Amino acid sequence: MLNDGKPIFYWDACIPLSYINGYADRLPDIEGLMQKSGKDFHIISSIFSITEVAFAQVEQGQKQLDPAQEEKINKLWRKGSPIQLVELFQTIAEDARALMRTALTKGWSLKPSDAIHLATADHFKVTTFHTYDTSLKKYEEITKTHFPIEVPLAPQPVLLLPLTPPEESQSIIPAPKGLTDAASEQRQPAAPADSRDAGGSTEENNKLQADPAHSTAVQGSDGGRAQGEATTENPKKS
Repeated sequence: MLNDGKPIFYWDACIPLSYINGYADRLPDIEGLMQKSGKDFHIISSIFSITEVAFAQVEQGQKQLDPAQEEKINKLWRKGSPIQLVELFQTIAEDARALMRTALTKGWSLKPSDAIHLATADHFKVTTFHTYDTSLKKYEEITKTHFPIEVPLAPQPVLLLPLTPPEESQSIIPAPKGLTDAASEQRQPAAPADSRDAGGSTEENNKLQADPAHSTAVQGSDGGRAQGEATTENPKKS
């Protein structure tokens, strides 16, 4: 129900991939937004994202597929997910092509996958386009509705605590070095789960509880931009 007057946030494929790969500096905002989706606003993404979110970083690194990882990815797109998939119509494909042609006149190279996401957001007249690919910011001016392109930041970020003792749990891998975005500049690393390290009281730390629906982050790492995109996109410049 995208016509109920609530804000609509569009998610580039790199956001669900960051969630799957457990980026420690991104999860609080991603979780915070997912828990409010459908209540305060809507989160949508093109059905094309299913193809881009093809595997987790741990699978790519080991060159071995993990059924458990695939199941976690599939949950992103099932009914009841905070992310609502929208169709890729011929009109959207033609608008994506038009964006690529306009970008060419400005000396920019817009990839087909990025053009599809931008054109889809335009078609549904989104409030904000969320992505960790800050190079897309300049394309605001050539979209029809000129929606803002921003890094996702939640009004109330969720700090996730491990369900197993720290020495037994796998560490959440941070975003790769060299990637600069507004989230990493504006936010400090998530507070440690152990109150002895955090310097706070046990009572204060016990208050940091994640929503049961999204209480455990998937472990792994991302390559900065969506990994599925890295393997499925046409690398040729437009």
